Amino acid sequence: MRFRFKRGLEEELQTDLKTVQDTLQSGYFMLIDLFFWALLLTVFTKPVHHSIQWIIIVFFGYYIMGVCLFLLLRALFKVSFSTKKITTEREQE
Repeated sequence: MRFRFKRGLEEELQTDLKTVQDTLQSGYFMLIDLFFWALLLTVFTKPVHHSIQWIIIVFFGYYIMGVCLFLLLRALFKVSFSTKKITTEREQE
């Protein structure tokens, strides 16, 4: 069946790849992903909680910790990459 598949042009593949990369690197996607990870962790630790109120508190705790970690890492990497970009631009001059 592979011989029947016609490979797309390189430009089309690059635009598709760029679209996927932009989606996966977006902040909204990460927040939705963190929501599901917090939900999954809350479900797996459900036997430890004794009431619905604790389940809600633990869920929001996981979610807020994940969001804080995401924002911290994003800020650190932006500073790191912007510093690296400035130094490489100076070296090129």
